[in-house]
Amino acid sequence: MAAALVSADGTILTGDRIATPPGDADEVFAALGELIKRVRGDVTPLAVGIGSAGPVDQQHGLVSPVNIAGWRNF
Repeated sequence: MAAALVSADGTILTGDRIATPPGDADEVFAALGELIKRVRGDVTPLAVGIGSAGPVDQQHGLVSPVNIAGWRNF
């Protein structure tokens, strides 16, 4: 998983990546939360975006990435 803090003009200010944990959805989500905290520091983002290797159901707020089994319909 990867996270970055990007300026309005698209400049990457800081970023990091970690291996996706093999656990269930809660473990993966917790690891992602820690990664985001580490990358954003004390900055409050104006907007947030995601990328997912699989379908994103905007209507229901779900993701089903093909590479994270624990996140099917999460």
